[in-house]
Amino acid sequence: MFHPVLKFYPNSKLADLESNWGSVSKTKLPQAAFADRGNPEKKDTWEYPHHWVQKGGDLNSEGLFTSGTMYLHKGGLIAAIAAANGSGNGQHASAKVKSHLEAHQKELGLDKSDLVYLDLKSEDEEDQVAYAEVYAPNHIDTDNETMDKKAVEQMAWEFLSSGKINKIDIQHDFQESGCHVVESFLARKDWAPFIEGAWVLGVWCPDDVWEQVKSGKLNGFSFAGSTEKYPATVLVEVAKQIAGVTEKSTSDVIPFHDHTFIINFDNKGQIVSGKTDVVSAHSHLITMGTATQTELEHSHRLILE
Repeated sequence: MFHPVLKFYPNSKLADLESNWGSVSKTKLPQAAFADRGNPEKKDTWEYPHHWVQKGGDLNSEGLFTSGTMYLHKGGLIAAIAAANGSGNGQHASAKVKSHLEAHQKELGLDKSDLVYLDLKSEDEEDQVAYAEVYAPNHIDTDNETMDKKAVEQMAWEFLSSGKINKIDIQHDFQESGCHVVESFLARKDWAPFIEGAWVLGVWCPDDVWEQVKSGKLNGFSFAGSTEKYPATVLVEVAKQIAGVTEKSTSDVIPFHDHTFIINFDNKGQIVSGKTDVVSAHSHLITMGTATQTELEHSHRLILE
């Protein structure tokens, strides 16, 4: 059977049902799906993917889609904008690339607050690397305490210099999980989606752990260690209410979707109440700052700035 080679054109149209960005196979995307298209003959020079091919079928000799419909991917666009502005490796894209992505951003009506909602997992499915903040300075934690920027910096440096890159357990069971640190950095200003001064880790995950990351069961990093506490008077700004958008579900129980949410906090920064809107005849309660509660066999990750 003869299959014509289709021409993919960049556009700002979203699909009615959008797959999770982490499940999109970036290695099969055509050149038009990238903001930086590099050398047309070398696909490893194409960077900042933000389109995807729905119902992609035929592949050419280089393993790229030649049939299907190409759409803009909202999650992919947010990830590309963050990467273009230095998130992850600190390297910024060219002005031309940023302008291209910002044009899509404006067409979708996304503002700055929308750009913090990125997948916890790596944007490259084959990498199996999860990125998230370990601790952000001057933000009240679950023990009603906080650390300043210098303390977070010292903690991050001590961890890396002591060679503890394989000391990653699951749910504080103190058993090495097979995960190991591949990146560790302190977020600089405007390194979306991370808070300035936050300690961020990129952790490679073996297959069994990666499945838990993709499903949303594992939603973030938490550190264990001893501390020396001392009284201090600090001024911490605590939001009484915030609104946002969850990450899209990865469950196939119902169609891919996300929710808007509102969370109320007390004067100590603890969650008093939180709930999402109703989508597909269901909603989720929110009792913690990393994910919704489970409903209809799925939950949603969320990132609070």
